[in-house]
Amino acid sequence: MPVRLACIWLIAYGLTHLSSAMLPIPLPTLDPRDATWALTVHPGLVPIRFYGQVAASLLVATLVTLAAGAVLREPSEDVPTSPLWPLWALTSVALSLGYHAWHNWP
Repeated sequence: MPVRLACIWLIAYGLTHLSSAMLPIPLPTLDPRDATWALTVHPGLVPIRFYGQVAASLLVATLVTLAAGAVLREPSEDVPTSPLWPLWALTSVALSLGYHAWHNWP
């Protein structure tokens, strides 16, 4: 069960991080010139939205994992754990990394 919950956390983190970068979702954004935080969708050139993306992804992934842990039951000894959980986790992280690499490539 812990492996499955770790994979659920990774999947939720990767998909939340990817969707917060692709969709117009308001996130906490740091403006280093003024040392202020704002909840914005399009931060502009200087403000940093990365911290808000990471914080939102951590929060959503943790809440999803807690909910899944409360709902999922421990599998019996006879049923093997599916090897697809780690593959889905790696796929979600790869999608997020690929998106950011594509959009931040010089």
